[in-house]
This record gives sequence, C-alpha cells and structure tokens, in this order.
Amino acid sequence: MSTKVKNPNEKSYGFIIALLVIIVLGLGVISYIVISGNKAQTEQREASMVAVDNLEVSYKDNAITLKSPAATADTPQVDLYEDYSCPHCAELAEAADADMLKAIEEGKLIVNVRSLNFIDQGTEANSTRAGAAALAIAKSGDAQGYWNYRAMLMRDQTMLRTSNWDNAKYGDAAVDYNVPDDVVKDIKDGADVDAMKDFANASADSLKAAIGKVSSPHILYDGKDLDLRDGTSWIKEVTN
Repeated sequence: MSTKVKNPNEKSYGFIIALLVIIVLGLGVISYIVISGNKAQTEQREASMVAVDNLEVSYKDNAITLKSPAATADTPQVDLYEDYSCPHCAELAEAADADMLKAIEEGKLIVNVRSLNFIDQGTEANSTRAGAAALAIAKSGDAQGYWNYRAMLMRDQTMLRTSNWDNAKYGDAAVDYNVPDDVVKDIKDGADVDAMKDFANASADSLKAAIGKVSSPHILYDGKDLDLRDGTSWIKEVTN
C-alpha cells in the first residue's frame, strides 16, 4: 500500500481562511479604536465649549482683534504675541483666558492677537498650520468659533505637534466648533497658509522692533512688555 505524502509547500485553505478572519477582526478592532477616539475627542471639545456673548473678532492691519460692542475709544488695548507651538503660551492661556474674556466682554479691554510661527523654524509645521486655521475662522467673523478653536489649539498643542496634523485634520476639528462649512473647506485646502506666514512675519517684525527679540508669550501695553509670571495680574494692571 502506498502512502500519499503531502507537499509541505501546499497551501492550507483552512489556514488561509483563519488568517483572513484574524485580519478582518484586527481591522475591526482598529476601526473601533479610531472611531471611539474621534468620538471622545469630539465629546471633549463639546464639553469644553465656552459661550461667547459679547465678543467680536476681526482681522485687520496684521492683528486679530477681540473686542466687545461695549468697548469705546478709551478702552485700553494690548498686543498679545503667541505661538501655537509654545508651551508657555499654552500655560498663559490656561491661566488667563477666562479673566481676559470677561474683561473683553465687559468692554474693559481690547486684545490684538499677533500670531507667531518662529517655533516652526522656517518650515510649514504646527505653528503655521494651526495659525492658518485660526486665522481663517477669525477672518470669517465667527467669534465663538475662533475663541474656542484657539483654546483647543493651546490646550492640545502637544498632541497636535507630535501628531504633525495636516490641514485636513485642522479642518475636521473646526467642524466640532460649528465653524461654517466654507471656512472648514478653506482650512482643509490650506487657503490661509501663505496669509499666516505673512501675518507671522509681520508679528515678528513688530515684536522685535518693540523689545529687540522674537519670543513668546508677550503682552505689550503702551509699549511696555507686561509681567506675565503669575498669568493674570496684567489684566488688572491694564483695566484698573
């Protein structure tokens, strides 16, 4: 009687099927993790949203201006220099933004945000792409969208920088802040990247002219570089 010897190179259909099942299950797990992560991010953004009632945003003369309809010609104005990749800027935003918004909405303060991108070191990285997205929202006049989106950029800057977000992801994030569809499209298309580079260069030039260097954060009031070490005392200094 002869015994049939199985070719060791012959493929086992059972093995192939099992392998395909494992691959499909793995892809399902990965998809679930990604979808769950995106949902968690959206929920976090919704939970952190701040209602903005008396805030106007505009972009003119190389500044994103935040003011209240209650502001007058005598309302003090400051120039805020910040870079979206700067951890010290994020710390200042966390410490002072709530009080700064309150002072702006009460008509006691006008803030001219002058975005920088020097931390990109000449490349098109997080500072530029994040700044371009924020600039697009500011130019649209969407005060609530801008305020909350900027807060997210500061709060999540480590993740954004290390993940090397592209313009499309900045646009996707804008959707969570109810930014108009046409603005979201501009963000995804990178429509304001070149404008942001020009904006950042102008900000760097004006800061260097004022204090002799480019770094962040800085808040200038009547030519004075304010002390930001405790985060909030500058607001009282300016508004009292």
